[in-house]
Amino acid sequence: SRHPGDHRDGMEKVGETGDGSGSKGGSYRERVCRTGEGCKIFSCPFVHPANRTPPCPESHVCENPKCHFLHRPVELEPEGTVSADTKGKKVFSNLLSDTFGRHCALSGLAPGGLKVCDSFPACPFGSDCRYAHLAERASMKVPQSMVLANGDLVPVQDFIENTGLGLALRHGRKGKICKDGPSCARADTTCIYLHIRRRGGNSRQQ
Repeated sequence: SRHPGDHRDGMEKVGETGDGSGSKGGSYRERVCRTGEGCKIFSCPFVHPANRTPPCPESHVCENPKCHFLHRPVELEPEGTVSADTKGKKVFSNLLSDTFGRHCALSGLAPGGLKVCDSFPACPFGSDCRYAHLAERASMKVPQSMVLANGDLVPVQDFIENTGLGLALRHGRKGKICKDGPSCARADTTCIYLHIRRRGGNSRQQ
């Protein structure tokens, strides 16, 4: 089926009508997309009004789930124990972390759909994984004994008991590790970020 903005039927062919050149070949004039400013097709070839949301200029690398530009849709295929509810569904590329699998999908090398990684966010392959890493897995339930810290599952007992750990436990067991590491003066008190315990004690070695 054609895109709603396909106006090839009845297009005037330049060269055969109207230009006086007598050319037999000619080409189709540019035409306006019927969907107009509401067109959400990333690669739509037709002309759109200026207020239409444009394609993201960094779509091949954009991982910002809040990016307001258009992104390419990627079809998902479940892998392992991932719910079959994802089968056949499409997500926009900015909702996927940058992995080898994502690059393949955007390059047309995953015609059957990109499989969802069953190990993410604890995937040992990271960006080399050939499956999809969903940037925001809001539905993911972190085990009671773990905390999702910077994308990795870490046992709760490995963290210093501070404000950051309390916040993580109250917000879906997810948090970020403090960038200041062992030099943070509030690591074991009011720091709002997570700190890893040093083995054998409650010190601030990261």
